[in-house]
Amino acid sequence: MCLVGRTPYVVASDPKTPAMDGLPLFTNPDREVVRLGGDESVLIGGSVSLSKAGMAFALDALPPFLHIGSSSPSATAVARTLGLLEVQTEIAAMGGTLVAVKLAEVLLVEALRVYSAEKGRAFVGWVSALGDRQIGEALRLMHGEIAIAWTVSTLAKRVGMSRSAFSDRFTNLVGRPPMDHLRALRMALAQQMLQDGAADVGLVAAHVGYSSQSAFGQAFRRTFGRSPMSTRKGISHSHGAQTGP
Repeated sequence: MCLVGRTPYVVASDPKTPAMDGLPLFTNPDREVVRLGGDESVLIGGSVSLSKAGMAFALDALPPFLHIGSSSPSATAVARTLGLLEVQTEIAAMGGTLVAVKLAEVLLVEALRVYSAEKGRAFVGWVSALGDRQIGEALRLMHGEIAIAWTVSTLAKRVGMSRSAFSDRFTNLVGRPPMDHLRALRMALAQQMLQDGAADVGLVAAHVGYSSQSAFGQAFRRTFGRSPMSTRKGISHSHGAQTGP
């Protein structure tokens, strides 16, 4: 099983065979199976849809390419799930599409488990932290209600932890303190909104939790090295992106 991020790729039955662009084969939304040649090899593919605002934020936390080999501890679970998924593509039973979607979600979870297990304690990132009951809940609150004036104390209270214990565990699992993660998330969403053509910077600022347009502008400049207005779609950028606290 392979999990591919933003890495360009092609698929071929043999390294010596000319590769074919697979995208045109799947332009018809009603086509669920594509048959090329014989039945010696079967590929089951799918995709996970992310909102534009969250896409880069999520993909940056994952490797560009992840392969789960036969020696992986998750190989058995993946093989069984793939077998069930293959059955769903071959039969027209009631609820087959729903079952296939849920099985695809299981495969994604298994892939993330493999990545986390392989990295061990060296692996930090908000995606893996979703597996922690309390920190995962805090992340869902932050990502789901981004405009709320969250503080470390309010988040800790919502997930039933002391402020210090919550801050320490969040930082250890996610790789940055809670407010730093929230700020990065807000900036990623604001950047996408502006690139999509949002003309009113004040509305964007309010949407991502800033009551002051000036404070929003300062945070945006510290993160990207340019003003919010210059990020709007169609405006050329003369400065490279920078990162900051």
